[in-house]
Amino acid sequence: MGLALHILSLSDGASVTAKALTLRFREGETTVRRALNELENAGYLERRRVPLGGGRPATRTYVLRQARVRRGGAVA
Repeated sequence: MGLALHILSLSDGASVTAKALTLRFREGETTVRRALNELENAGYLERRRVPLGGGRPATRTYVLRQARVRRGGAVA
């Protein structure tokens, strides 16, 4: 699919939601979500919930060019 490479090629602030990425790839939203989860589990993406105000949360996704590794070799 080339999802990681595509995300790395995007400019700062570009949308990397599953819905936005589905517009670029022929795979469905579920497949894109699974790929994003794999990248997060491997330490290449970091997602944080942030309040928008009015009780509405948003998820911010940060792309890491190098996977975070914990002590002992596990992904952080």
